[in-house]
Amino acid sequence: MTCGGWWERRRDALLCAVARELLLWGEDVLDDPGAGEIAEILAAVAAETAADGRHPDFPDAADLLARAAVEVARADRFRGTLLPQVARHLRAALGLLREARLVLACHHGATVREGGGG
Repeated sequence: MTCGGWWERRRDALLCAVARELLLWGEDVLDDPGAGEIAEILAAVAAETAADGRHPDFPDAADLLARAAVEVARADRFRGTLLPQVARHLRAALGLLREARLVLACHHGATVREGGGG
Protein backbone atom coordinates (compact mmCIF):
# COMPACT_ATOMS: atom_id res chain seq x y z
CA MET A 1 0.00 0.00 0.00
CA THR A 2 1.36 3.38 -0.95
CA CYS A 3 1.11 6.37 1.30
CA GLY A 4 -0.70 8.32 -1.42
CA GLY A 5 -3.34 5.59 -1.74
CA TRP A 6 -4.05 5.75 1.99
CA TRP A 7 -4.56 9.52 1.88
CA GLU A 8 -6.87 9.23 -1.13
CA ARG A 9 -9.01 6.68 0.68
CA ARG A 10 -9.01 8.86 3.80
CA ARG A 11 -10.12 11.90 1.77
CA ASP A 12 -12.89 9.89 0.11
CA ALA A 13 -14.09 8.53 3.47
CA LEU A 14 -14.20 12.04 4.93
CA LEU A 15 -16.10 13.39 1.92
CA CYS A 16 -18.67 10.62 2.36
CA ALA A 17 -18.96 11.38 6.09
CA VAL A 18 -19.59 15.07 5.35
CA ALA A 19 -22.15 14.11 2.69
CA ARG A 20 -23.92 11.84 5.19
CA GLU A 21 -24.18 14.74 7.64
CA LEU A 22 -26.02 16.69 4.93
CA LEU A 23 -28.79 14.09 5.04
CA LEU A 24 -29.61 15.28 8.55
CA TRP A 25 -30.16 18.78 7.16
CA GLY A 26 -32.72 17.57 4.64
CA GLU A 27 -30.42 17.21 1.63
CA ASP A 28 -30.56 14.34 -0.83
CA VAL A 29 -28.05 11.49 -1.00
CA LEU A 30 -25.12 12.47 -3.19
CA ASP A 31 -23.60 9.93 -5.58
CA ASP A 32 -19.83 10.33 -5.69
CA PRO A 33 -19.80 13.77 -4.05
CA GLY A 34 -17.04 16.22 -4.79
CA ALA A 35 -15.74 18.78 -2.33
CA GLY A 36 -16.84 21.72 -4.49
CA GLU A 37 -20.38 20.37 -4.77
CA ILE A 38 -20.56 19.72 -1.03
CA ALA A 39 -19.24 23.22 -0.24
CA GLU A 40 -21.95 24.80 -2.40
CA ILE A 41 -24.69 22.71 -0.78
CA LEU A 42 -23.40 23.54 2.70
CA ALA A 43 -23.38 27.26 1.91
CA ALA A 44 -26.98 27.02 0.69
CA VAL A 45 -28.06 25.06 3.77
CA ALA A 46 -26.34 27.65 5.99
CA ALA A 47 -28.24 30.48 4.26
CA GLU A 48 -31.56 28.62 4.56
CA THR A 49 -30.93 27.86 8.22
CA ALA A 50 -30.00 31.48 8.96
CA ALA A 51 -33.26 32.64 7.37
CA ASP A 52 -35.38 30.12 9.30
CA GLY A 53 -36.84 31.68 12.44
CA ARG A 54 -38.49 28.54 13.88
CA HIS A 55 -35.80 28.02 16.49
CA PRO A 56 -33.69 30.51 18.48
CA ASP A 57 -30.52 28.48 17.93
CA PHE A 58 -30.78 28.36 14.13
CA PRO A 59 -28.47 31.39 13.71
CA ASP A 60 -25.75 29.65 15.76
CA ALA A 61 -26.18 26.46 13.76
CA ALA A 62 -26.14 28.46 10.51
CA ASP A 63 -22.82 30.04 11.50
CA LEU A 64 -21.32 26.60 12.10
CA LEU A 65 -22.68 25.37 8.76
CA ALA A 66 -21.18 28.37 6.97
CA ARG A 67 -17.81 27.72 8.62
CA ALA A 68 -18.05 24.07 7.53
CA ALA A 69 -18.73 25.22 3.95
CA VAL A 70 -15.56 27.33 4.06
CA GLU A 71 -13.52 24.35 5.29
CA VAL A 72 -14.83 22.12 2.51
CA ALA A 73 -14.13 24.86 -0.05
CA ARG A 74 -10.57 25.07 1.27
CA ALA A 75 -10.23 21.31 0.87
CA ASP A 76 -11.51 21.63 -2.69
CA ARG A 77 -8.81 24.15 -3.54
CA PHE A 78 -6.13 21.54 -2.87
CA ARG A 79 -7.96 18.90 -4.96
CA GLY A 80 -5.54 16.00 -5.57
CA THR A 81 -2.49 17.68 -4.07
CA LEU A 82 -1.50 17.98 -0.42
CA LEU A 83 -3.95 15.28 0.64
CA PRO A 84 -3.07 15.58 4.35
CA GLN A 85 -4.17 19.24 4.17
CA VAL A 86 -7.38 18.23 2.37
CA ALA A 87 -8.11 15.69 5.11
CA ARG A 88 -7.45 18.31 7.80
CA HIS A 89 -10.02 20.69 6.30
CA LEU A 90 -12.57 17.91 5.82
CA ARG A 91 -12.14 16.78 9.44
CA ALA A 92 -12.67 20.37 10.57
CA ALA A 93 -15.84 20.60 8.46
CA LEU A 94 -17.14 17.32 9.86
CA GLY A 95 -16.58 18.56 13.40
CA LEU A 96 -18.44 21.80 12.65
CA LEU A 97 -21.36 19.90 11.12
CA ARG A 98 -21.63 17.66 14.15
CA GLU A 99 -21.45 20.68 16.45
CA ALA A 100 -24.24 22.39 14.49
CA ARG A 101 -26.40 19.30 14.89
CA LEU A 102 -25.70 19.22 18.63
CA VAL A 103 -26.59 22.90 19.03
CA LEU A 104 -30.11 22.08 17.93
CA ALA A 105 -30.35 18.67 19.58
CA CYS A 106 -29.62 20.20 22.99
CA HIS A 107 -32.86 22.17 22.85
CA HIS A 108 -35.79 19.82 23.28
CA GLY A 109 -35.00 17.64 20.30
CA ALA A 110 -35.76 20.31 17.72
CA THR A 111 -35.84 19.00 14.18
CA VAL A 112 -33.41 20.49 11.72
CA ARG A 113 -35.65 20.55 8.62
CA GLU A 114 -39.10 19.41 7.63
CA GLY A 115 -38.55 15.78 6.70
CA GLY A 116 -34.97 15.84 8.04
CA GLY A 117 -33.47 14.24 11.12
CA GLY A 118 -33.24 15.89 14.51
